[in-house]
Amino acid sequence: TGYRVYQYSPSKKAFVKKVSTSSLKATIKKLKANTEYTFAVQAFYKDSKGNVTFAKQQQEITVNTRPAAPKSLTYIKGSESFDRVSVKWTGVSGVTGYEIVCTPEKGNAVIKKVTGASANSCVVDSLSFGTTYEIKIRAYTERKSGTAYSYYSNTVKATTIAMPSSPDEAFASF
Repeated sequence: TGYRVYQYSPSKKAFVKKVSTSSLKATIKKLKANTEYTFAVQAFYKDSKGNVTFAKQQQEITVNTRPAAPKSLTYIKGSESFDRVSVKWTGVSGVTGYEIVCTPEKGNAVIKKVTGASANSCVVDSLSFGTTYEIKIRAYTERKSGTAYSYYSNTVKATTIAMPSSPDEAFASF
């Protein structure tokens, strides 16, 4: 009248009991980010005398945890131009890359992907002149089953330079 959840232990080359539950849900804690885990679920019946009978078969499932999120996203002050800004962050090991999302108050977000776990900065271009953007970043890992994304980092704001209203103003800014 319940289930046992086992986690595969590569060092023991066997499944180890993690939790027993009477529910169809179980939470396994303290899993590492960006890691593949294999679990097995086995049903059991406990009679009124306390005797336990286990099902002959167990169902196995393999899952992957999310990558860890990048940290300390900052806008590099003084890096802005008419259509670009630069950002930097603390990277995450073992990921395929990062996705930077720049969202203006009005209009569509600009998304840029940077490959490589060691990447820790990026110039985001194709932005609109004189526009403030909220910028956030997340790590991603390409897997056979698809792309896994981390949660987003902190958010920073950056503003591109406004287009000069006259040629004299343009030359004065350089």
